[in-house]
Amino acid sequence: ENYDDETLDRYDDMVSKVMYAYVDIDADQQKIDAYAARMKVMLDSLTENKVTVSANIDTYNEFVLANAVDQDLSTRLWTKGTQEPGQYIQFEFRFARELSAIQVISVLNGDRIGKADVEVSMDGTTWTKVSELTDADNQIVEFAPVQAKYVRFLITETKNAWISIDEVIFDPADRSALQQAYEEMAGKDLSAYTEGSTAAFQDILDEAKALLEQLMISEEAIVNIKN
Repeated sequence: ENYDDETLDRYDDMVSKVMYAYVDIDADQQKIDAYAARMKVMLDSLTENKVTVSANIDTYNEFVLANAVDQDLSTRLWTKGTQEPGQYIQFEFRFARELSAIQVISVLNGDRIGKADVEVSMDGTTWTKVSELTDADNQIVEFAPVQAKYVRFLITETKNAWISIDEVIFDPADRSALQQAYEEMAGKDLSAYTEGSTAAFQDILDEAKALLEQLMISEEAIVNIKN
């Protein structure tokens, strides 16, 4: 969810072409090397769809708003004060994007959102409710696909607790096709190709794996934070 749709589509297309080159019996070394080089360029040119976080609630010490979207479960957003209706935490994407699910990880027992509406907007002014958050340590809310440039969690009930959020992940499973392509490519027998070509291909796979790890946070990692 951290990259714009256009460049991710181009990346998926390139993954397919590289995978085809490695199973094409007519592909020569020059063709394979060319596809590997093009995929390297594609990885380097992905346009990151960064997320900016704002709120009308004060945060506590170093537990700043940006910690909720830093892809690091060892940090957290932590507000201070009682939860009151009308308070919100808002996320703005650099580019409008399609959303159909949001994962919210809040492992600190007690300081979780009691109840909140999940709303989306294209202009930051007109909002549409798409789901609700409840008091849970790890929840995924799903809804019909919608275009959004802004998302906010709007508190709807009073709760005598602060708000702690370890991570918010937008469309946590939307790269399943990329995961499948990566696994198929990683399992290919490269013994018939030159050492230089296979080394370049492995570098690409490593970068693809790193991208996938940015787009997904495992249940095991969440359990480790709890413990």
